[in-house]
Amino acid sequence: MNCLLSTAMAFFVLTAVQTYGQTVYSGTVGKAAVEFVIDDCDFYPDSTRRQVEAVYLYIRYNDPIVLNGLYDQKKLTFDENGTGKIVFPDFDQKKDTLNGTWTNLSIKKKSRILLLKKYDFNRYDTTERDWQRELLQRESLNNYFFNIIVNNYNDVTGIRVLEKKTGVLFQKIDRLDCSYLKMRSILVEDANGDGVVDFQIYEGGQRILQDDGQTSVWVDTWLTFLFDPMLSRFVESGIEQK
Repeated sequence: MNCLLSTAMAFFVLTAVQTYGQTVYSGTVGKAAVEFVIDDCDFYPDSTRRQVEAVYLYIRYNDPIVLNGLYDQKKLTFDENGTGKIVFPDFDQKKDTLNGTWTNLSIKKKSRILLLKKYDFNRYDTTERDWQRELLQRESLNNYFFNIIVNNYNDVTGIRVLEKKTGVLFQKIDRLDCSYLKMRSILVEDANGDGVVDFQIYEGGQRILQDDGQTSVWVDTWLTFLFDPMLSRFVESGIEQK
């Protein structure tokens, strides 16, 4: 499954909790354009406190930044690799607008964050007509970043590979039928040991019965894509089990 993520501006992808799944926003940090995605994590309906993940990027650089945060009493706080702090003091995923601050921890300078909701990822959403939406991925290559294409049944049907330097689409990979692993659907590594970093997309998993006929183990499968310098594109090389 291939996904291309195109961005003309930086974005935060916030995957929110509860029934909304991941939520995608676009907006600004100070004067810089961004996209932001917040992901649900460790959420319990009777709890007001939970761990939350997010990823965002500045459209000028198109380099995804992974955030780990805490939602507590309507306040959502993210740490940015010990150098920055992002706070949404009154976070509500149902709202179309989010207001917050980004603080440079070394010089204590604050910038305003203003985010506008683009769309939600609702699990198995059959209340609307069929749709396909893009979700920014955590991992990226030196020159490229990724968006997966997801339908309303949470199937990953494609990948958009985008150039970091320009935000322009480099390659679109279609006709995929992969399981949805949210912002972790793409894995970057040297899959064939040739010293060149490639990427993989999560295909799915299944339980495999062991030789004793009684026990089983869960096996994940990933589709591997290698860069072909002759074709100047990524090509599928097969399935790897992990």
